[in-house]
Amino acid sequence: MAEQSIAEWLQAEHEQVIVLSDRLRECIAVVPRTGLEPWITQIRNHFEHFRAHMLRHIALEEDKGYLREVLERRPTLAPRVQRLAHEHQELIQLIDNLNRSLTGLTNDDQLVAHDCCRRIGDLLNVVEHHESEENDLVGFVFTLDIGTSE
Repeated sequence: MAEQSIAEWLQAEHEQVIVLSDRLRECIAVVPRTGLEPWITQIRNHFEHFRAHMLRHIALEEDKGYLREVLERRPTLAPRVQRLAHEHQELIQLIDNLNRSLTGLTNDDQLVAHDCCRRIGDLLNVVEHHESEENDLVGFVFTLDIGTSE
């Protein structure tokens, strides 16, 4: 993938994550005291869109994304790349755990609904931080001109 393509793709993906995260943040802002069913349907739908996007996003980053090219250009950044790659696996685990919780949510589960909201908020914060680190890494690797001696 060309340098500009990687940066543009990562930026577009980051913007999509922001849009999907904002929808989820709106949902978790207020849990109805009664009649949870419409809210449950809404949050499940928004989370499923977020989940599908994140899983595809992670797979693309690891398969055809920036990780390989960052390592080719700057092998000394391997520990940072490995940490981000490991975070991908942790994010998948968190997303899957939340998905299971949301799938089991019923109209009577006020406490579980509030717990899911807290966990979604935490997940969104972690994803935001992870995306920021990826953008910083790509920006550093593909815009830093070290130069050569001739």
